[in-house]
Amino acid sequence: MDQTGEDVSRHSGRHRHHRHRSRHGRDGGMFGGPAGGILLFLFLALIIAAPIPMGGNRDWAWSPPVMAVAVIAVLCALGMGTASDSFGLKDVERRPMALLIGSFAVMVLFAVLQMLPLLPNPASAPAYELVRSVLSDVRATIPTLSADLTFYTLLKCFGCALFFLVGRSLCRDEAGARLLLYALLVSAIIVVAYGFYMQQAWHSCFVGNFIKKPPPYVPNLDRCLMSGTFVGSNNFACFLGMGLVAAVALLFGARPASVEGQEGGEDDGEEDTSPLVAWVTGTRLALLATILVCLGGILMSGSRAGFVATVAAVLAVIVLMMRGRPRRRGTVRRMIIIGTVIALVVGLIAGGALLRKYASFRDIQSYDRFQIWSVSLDLLRKAPLVGWGMGAYGDAYTFNQPEGDLIFNDRAHSTPYEALDEQGIPVGLVTWLILLVPWWVCLRGAAANDRLRYLVVGAFGVTAVATFHSLVDFSLQIPAISFIVSAMLGMGWARAFARSD
Repeated sequence: MDQTGEDVSRHSGRHRHHRHRSRHGRDGGMFGGPAGGILLFLFLALIIAAPIPMGGNRDWAWSPPVMAVAVIAVLCALGMGTASDSFGLKDVERRPMALLIGSFAVMVLFAVLQMLPLLPNPASAPAYELVRSVLSDVRATIPTLSADLTFYTLLKCFGCALFFLVGRSLCRDEAGARLLLYALLVSAIIVVAYGFYMQQAWHSCFVGNFIKKPPPYVPNLDRCLMSGTFVGSNNFACFLGMGLVAAVALLFGARPASVEGQEGGEDDGEEDTSPLVAWVTGTRLALLATILVCLGGILMSGSRAGFVATVAAVLAVIVLMMRGRPRRRGTVRRMIIIGTVIALVVGLIAGGALLRKYASFRDIQSYDRFQIWSVSLDLLRKAPLVGWGMGAYGDAYTFNQPEGDLIFNDRAHSTPYEALDEQGIPVGLVTWLILLVPWWVCLRGAAANDRLRYLVVGAFGVTAVATFHSLVDFSLQIPAISFIVSAMLGMGWARAFARSD
């Protein structure tokens, strides 16, 4: 009996020591020491500030974060504040990382090729002939209709890659990963608070000094959909959906009050004489309040796709987190009741804009969306192999839009569709892998039945909102959203492979 007790005590000590090392890093200091803490703070500050300057969709808004994250990435690569193996690959992640790097390299090399007059008979040739007939002089025909836009798009792609790598390096442990999710929540609260302020001050028709409504604008009469710091209400709803899903994931990660401070208590606190009292903590109440605020902002934005994408991602998070857990009838009942009450209360208060937009599904805006997809299909037929050039969709649409349609449009309102139009079917499908490979890694990591899987599930769910929404819009092409999605994928990737330690 004494021998058994000693073995149990020795095993418990090793377990606590292992958890201590995973929480404070291999070098013994939290976040890799003071230098690592500074780098993590700067990185999280970028995440928080990314959506504030008009969603980062202006050159002056997205280029500084790219330069800043590049500096952070260089410092991480030099070993400042990170463990020696932060960028090292484990055997289990070599193949997916090779596929990811290979896909990114193919996309970049083909974009460079599109800026050179090497591809035969590109679909942009008629456009160049039109220019030649007007100017009597034109450079050699190339697939991309705007090399500058192709270059700028490539810079944004490199920025996303850096956010992924830094997120993978700095958010490997539980503390860093949790802080990344909380940084997204802070950013979402700032964005929606500004949205509520502009709703009262200018009826949401302004973002800073930028007016969203075409003139004439009547301050006392005109009303616009809430969009916070974003120009478009749909992207605003997508971002708030990402914050809402992060809060839901953190709800699963917050331990009950009865096990706070206890070592090794993963599920012990669930068996309590007062489970509801044990479940309600200050952290959980704050997260529930954040969910309510974000849900209200989504409904007031009137975004149908944003609402549906958020609901789908929340359901995915709940299913993944409940997988493998013992089914407690009371817990499931509580979740259903709480979710229903929240939906009804917030829906009655703020759901008018969303209901009006659903009622007008067949209005002219919805018709324009289907017309854009029809033109996108025509663009794909004309250039199925080499595309029109990365970032050149707007110019390609202008040359192919129907007669009588004078509305300017520079987005396909479907990011996967636009990738095929700009890069052709072969390379466009490869480009999809840049998102799908780390997303699949997060999904596989979410299958682990351990206490920290809520971090991987959170990364998967946050990314799912933007991914689902980008099927019928262009949220993934907004730098603020794509940068945060990349960081979440990096964190999810690191946590998914952390189980092999």
